Amino acid sequence: CTFLVQRDIVQITNSPGQAHNRMNYLLQRRQVLLQTLKRANVDAFLVTTPVNVTYLTGFTGEDSFYVATPKNAVLVS
Repeated sequence: CTFLVQRDIVQITNSPGQAHNRMNYLLQRRQVLLQTLKRANVDAFLVTTPVNVTYLTGFTGEDSFYVATPKNAVLVS
């Protein structure tokens, strides 16, 4: 079983627009992550930095984690 743990900070850029457009960007980010997991043959990806959880999900709460596998994704808060 291979796990890739993410620790780098990703800068979030806020652009004006509707909430619907923001949700599309979040979905695209997660889709790119899943495609990358599959290509790299990684079993799971754990996001532990709150700013990166927000970048992928839009969730702004503290003490959150995001776990992605090729088949499932879980936001833990």
